[in-house]
Amino acid sequence: MKTKGSVFVSAIKYLLKGLWKLLLLCLYAVAKIVEVLSGFVAKMTDKFLI
Repeated sequence: MKTKGSVFVSAIKYLLKGLWKLLLLCLYAVAKIVEVLSGFVAKMTDKFLI
């Protein structure tokens, strides 16, 4: 019974590690998209102002 519990706990740990990495990857992707969009908006406003 104890081995089943430890296997379950280790599976949850691996799942949480995977979800954490996925969350960080999503945050990185969102940050890159925001960076690209802000650069695009900056270029467009420069064109409108000049």
